[in-house]
Amino acid sequence: AFGELQNPGSEISRYTNTNESGIQRATPVWVYPQGESPNKVMDMTGNVFEWQENQYWRGGSWLDGRDFARVSFRYYDLPLTRRDLIGFRVCALPS
Repeated sequence: AFGELQNPGSEISRYTNTNESGIQRATPVWVYPQGESPNKVMDMTGNVFEWQENQYWRGGSWLDGRDFARVSFRYYDLPLTRRDLIGFRVCALPS
């Protein structure tokens, strides 16, 4: 996991899409397989902030640095806000 990185400044871009990657845009979910959670969920941090059930975003984005690439990071904004660094997660249970 991210907390175990020896040199986060150079290693983070192998795990998630943050400003350090230099890509400067959102990427498909499968691009960072090393960043997969223990529950097999990908892109929990970085890439795009995810809307929550309230008025908070979580997880950092491609525009933010590694310090914001954590699920616990929250940012408040109005639901009318539209930016290319904000998204939402669609989940489906296997049938």
